[in-house]
Amino acid sequence: MIAAATGPRSAHAADPTREAARNRLSTLTERERETARAIADGLGNPEIAQRLRISVATVKAHTTNLFAKLAVENRVQIALLVRDAEQ
Repeated sequence: MIAAATGPRSAHAADPTREAARNRLSTLTERERETARAIADGLGNPEIAQRLRISVATVKAHTTNLFAKLAVENRVQIALLVRDAEQ
C-alpha cells in the first residue's frame, strides 16, 4: 500500500491527475499562467517581474489571484499543480 502511494504512477493513473491539473489551470488568464510557470521554475517575485516585464506589485496581484482561483495556500502547491499538468 505504501509503495502504491509513493511509487511512480502508471501512465493510466497519471492521466486523471494531469487532466484535473490542466482543467484547474485553464481557468487562469494567460498572464496568471505565465506567473504560475515562473513560480514552478522557482523564481521569486523580482525575477518573475523581470521575466514577464511587469512590476513586482503586478506579480503579487497575479499570485494572490492564483491562490484564490486554484484554491491553494502556498507557492509550492502552485508549482506542484503546474508539474502535474505537464506530466
